Amino acid sequence: MKLTSTFVVIASVVTLVVASTASDVIADIKLITSGATALDNAVNAFPTTGGTLQGALTIHTDAQSLSTTIVKATTDAKNVSPKPFSASDASTVIKALQALEPVVTDVLKGVVVKKAALSALPIGGVVALVKQDLNLLSADTTALAAAVDAVMPADQVPAVTKIKNDVAAAFASAIAAYA
Repeated sequence: MKLTSTFVVIASVVTLVVASTASDVIADIKLITSGATALDNAVNAFPTTGGTLQGALTIHTDAQSLSTTIVKATTDAKNVSPKPFSASDASTVIKALQALEPVVTDVLKGVVVKKAALSALPIGGVVALVKQDLNLLSADTTALAAAVDAVMPADQVPAVTKIKNDVAAAFASAIAAYA
């Protein structure tokens, strides 16, 4: 009997640690927006000529940090309870994603515009590093979109799908520019 009680307590603690709420996901998306804005600022600050290795490393560091934030959001979305989101929470998530989308597309357009400047840096491998970051962020974003899709009420899935498709197309264009 005592052993059964111990397992129930352990299972309860694990559930408390793993379970997330819609509020957690909304907060995560706001953190993603902040991280994407930091990356956008780094990309925009990198000049079209005469850039520095430090500027390129700032772009890379911001991309890595953004990846970590997206992965956390994905984990939270996968562990949301209860599922699906309420209509109100779903609406809030969609609005947050709609606010994030133009920031992400601006980052991706900027990275394409800055490719020649990044290529001109006196140290090799910067373009390959940016391509690696693009692939990582694309995969992270796809995983997040799938996790969010899975917790949306059925009538809200098309809105998430549209955002997902638009962002995926922007990533595909940027990645193609670095092929």
